[in-house]
Amino acid sequence: MAPQVAGMSAVAYHFGTRLRAQLGADVAVGIIDCYIGGTSITSWMSRATLVGSDAGRPYVERYEAAIAGKTEEQMRAEADRWQTVFDQWNNDVAAMKEAHPGITQPQIDAEIGPCPWPPPVTPFSERRVSAPYEAMVRRVAPYTLRGFLWYQGEEDEAQCESYRELLGLLIEEWRTLWNLAGYEEPEVGYQTDAAARALPFIVVQLPQWIDGQMAARGEDPLHWPVIRAAQLDASETLDDVLLVCTMDCGEFDNIHPLDKTTVGTRIADMALRGVYGRADIEAESPHVASVAPAEGGALDVTFANARGLHWCGTTPDTLRAALGETGARDAGESGFEVAGADGVYAAAAARILPDTSSGDCMTVRVAAARIPSPATVRYAWRSWGPAPLFNGTDLPALPYAG
Repeated sequence: MAPQVAGMSAVAYHFGTRLRAQLGADVAVGIIDCYIGGTSITSWMSRATLVGSDAGRPYVERYEAAIAGKTEEQMRAEADRWQTVFDQWNNDVAAMKEAHPGITQPQIDAEIGPCPWPPPVTPFSERRVSAPYEAMVRRVAPYTLRGFLWYQGEEDEAQCESYRELLGLLIEEWRTLWNLAGYEEPEVGYQTDAAARALPFIVVQLPQWIDGQMAARGEDPLHWPVIRAAQLDASETLDDVLLVCTMDCGEFDNIHPLDKTTVGTRIADMALRGVYGRADIEAESPHVASVAPAEGGALDVTFANARGLHWCGTTPDTLRAALGETGARDAGESGFEVAGADGVYAAAAARILPDTSSGDCMTVRVAAARIPSPATVRYAWRSWGPAPLFNGTDLPALPYAG
């Protein structure tokens, strides 16, 4: 990596590299780095938008309550103490990685403890509500650009139920900001149909992850699946919002997975297909198109974009050594669960049915002995768990609950 880009987002670097390779040397590819790690979605929205929405207002109220009654001196002392601890933790992590190449994040946490997070809330924190919006986003507009890459959601898991509303508000606010600031749509290489006139948002769906200590206790709050579902819904209901599935890219107990190449390449492929009109680029993951009752108390789950549907591995850490397979998967390894009228889910066995059509849909038959009359089904509905379905171009299937 060239020195001048060594400090930029690795995902964005691989995104730009892929675009440059596909669009050719005559097309300039520029990336505007506009991000801060560990931020809520509300950090990237205006205070007016937050206060005016039921989803955003509680964030502002919690921020104001956190700083109420504190002097600036007190808050700066808190921030300095936290920064000292945080810097020491990062130094210790770097030293352990240098001394023990290949050491995993759970092993590091066991030795030195988990990351000291979150930082204290202060009026001068770069992560406070609306701060990056005012200091970064508003300063970029109206710079001419082709679209936005949005890879965020981890910090909002505790308020996951409000994420869909907030994501819609953010997309609307950013698009409005660029329009009011005088953005003009570039003509070359851009689709001109009505549905493509809004500035595109390419949303990276959250990968798999779970806190190691929580997993050791057999717990999963199921917050990340809710945020993934909100991201999917935005892509299905808002114009020009495209979704990239990364269910095979996460790491157990490491919220910063190391595989940046796969993510960046997939985002680029989505841009090439959905923004630049490259129909020859495969970018769409399999997604559930329909669910229907089947014989013997089973459910038939039909996936679109599923030509060549197969199983591969189980969780992300098993994929590299896995070979693609068709046929059946046992309960607990298929990623599928079914529930009866009581809504209590049980792990289900699943079998990919033979492809008898000429289209891109394929069907998985799902059943659980404990649920003789299943009413609903879900797939990969875990923060970390089996998600083994891929299509013939090795794109992972999107999580589903319904």
